Amino acid sequence: MWGNRDIVKTEKGNEKEEKKLKAGLEIHQRLNTGKLFCRCKSPLPDEIFKTKEEKLIYRELYPSLSEEGERDIAALLESIKGNAYLYHYTDEFCCLVEADEEPINNINEKALLIALGIALSFNMKIADYIQVMRKIVIDGSNTSGFQRTMLIAMDGEIEGIPLETLCLEEESAGIVKENEFALSRLGIPLIELSTKPIFRSGKEVKEGALKIGKRLRLSNYVMRGLGTIRQDVNVSIEGGSRVEIKGAQDLDTLEMLVEKERKRQAKLLEIIEKLKQRKAFEKLKPIKKEDVVEITKAYKGGKGFIERAIKNGKGIFAVVLKAHKGILGEYLYENRRYGKELSEYASIAGVKGIIHSDEEVERYGIDREEVEEMLKEKGLGKEDAWVAVVGERREATKALFWVYKRASMSFVPKEVRKALKDGTSKFLRPLPTKARLYPETDTLMIDTKKWLEKAKAFSIKTKEEIKKEIGLEGEIANKLLASPKMHFYLELVKEINPCLLAKKMIAIAIVDHYKAIKREALKNNEKLSSLEEIKEEIKELALLLCKDKLTKKAFAKLFEKALKKGLTKEDIKSMEKIKGKELERIVEHYKEIKKIMEKYPYR
Repeated sequence: MWGNRDIVKTEKGNEKEEKKLKAGLEIHQRLNTGKLFCRCKSPLPDEIFKTKEEKLIYRELYPSLSEEGERDIAALLESIKGNAYLYHYTDEFCCLVEADEEPINNINEKALLIALGIALSFNMKIADYIQVMRKIVIDGSNTSGFQRTMLIAMDGEIEGIPLETLCLEEESAGIVKENEFALSRLGIPLIELSTKPIFRSGKEVKEGALKIGKRLRLSNYVMRGLGTIRQDVNVSIEGGSRVEIKGAQDLDTLEMLVEKERKRQAKLLEIIEKLKQRKAFEKLKPIKKEDVVEITKAYKGGKGFIERAIKNGKGIFAVVLKAHKGILGEYLYENRRYGKELSEYASIAGVKGIIHSDEEVERYGIDREEVEEMLKEKGLGKEDAWVAVVGERREATKALFWVYKRASMSFVPKEVRKALKDGTSKFLRPLPTKARLYPETDTLMIDTKKWLEKAKAFSIKTKEEIKKEIGLEGEIANKLLASPKMHFYLELVKEINPCLLAKKMIAIAIVDHYKAIKREALKNNEKLSSLEEIKEEIKELALLLCKDKLTKKAFAKLFEKALKKGLTKEDIKSMEKIKGKELERIVEHYKEIKKIMEKYPYR
């Protein structure tokens, strides 16, 4: 049930009721394993578009029927665009599975165990059997025309947030540019964690995403880095419809997306009410070819896309929108007019956008009076608007058909929308239907009972449990918890069980010093070893620190040397702590502490 409505201030300072919002999150997190259905390794985020021995594959994709002979509306819409796609392929991260030239291998066992372990962590009800499904996707993001996905578990709770489902699925191909994709990303395992629609504002959605993301990243088995976690959000308001906004990576943007979608749906409901009062939906009859009028003669010249189109043999075509005068120019929110809703549907036919009578058409070089004179024979009246597109007649007719289809909707349509960087969103396709899913025929069902015992080792510990393992307090402990280096630290200290001082110095070195050294190395174009490559050296330094053979300064300096050039026994010997008679001799010789510190800064 909806709760009480929120009271908000309008721009003029008046109070008005704001319709209640509800939203749910879908968190997509890449897993740190090889690919899901082949034996290729998964690229790191910065390796996806840096490929070696690159090849190209060409594909045209078409939708298939469901098992019951139905067509999914979202897939059908994509197919109308008639797109062909180019795929960048590299032997380093791809094989014939990504190219859709051979059947899939057995499922990546580690990825399956991680997904089951995460489900156990959140007390979810795990399915007795897992069926791999094909989900029709023909937007170019997969060479096969479908994405493989499987339901792992249902219900549960994470950080007080109720969960609906946990799925394990394939990552899509990486977008290179329009209609071009990188296959190196395709097939990386993803978990999709869906919450129940419990959020009531953009702020709550942001806070929820932050909580879930932090908890997931306590796992040693998830990828870290830009793009390895992203959020989709489902939003609806009272009287509106569920809209899925895909691809939010920034949490601040996520908050804006939700609030702008609230405004968009609320304003659409107001516009629909106005149109109903004008009886617009009764007057909008299905468009016919003869309703489309060429108005190219009303173009008086200028620069830009219309000039180029006409030189290439294209024209300007228009239709009448009954009872729509003044409506297309209404703002849904800042920088977005209602006309943009129609324009995004027109783009399905391949046109760049629309021109309409509620804007200054003169800036396009179009004579308004001449256009309206031409459209009188098609019934243009004082309360009517008109919409025009630029293109070939066949393309323009298709585009104006979609404009009419969107204008005829006496409801907020269920849509999938793309998140944009400025917190707005754009129409991608209608919400998909059940017809998009059908069983994968190249693999058997998975009996989860055989895997659950092993999966316990992959569950995510709580923050409190991990903090206990870290064995530190204060700021450095909190930095470690938030760091992708946390599990490296835990593995290292578990192997050698160092003293408290060494634990602290290891933590400072891998969290703070490593970042500063890496920044300096990038500036000077220097190459560094990875922490894994110098793991044994760090262990040795830590144990020397515990034996009181190194100072903290020496530990830090030797850590830097290990990263840059590698350590020798002589390096360590030259920085070992000076004690006993040797220390007495040095003090006797130099007399002053300042001189001693200058001569032996690390000892």
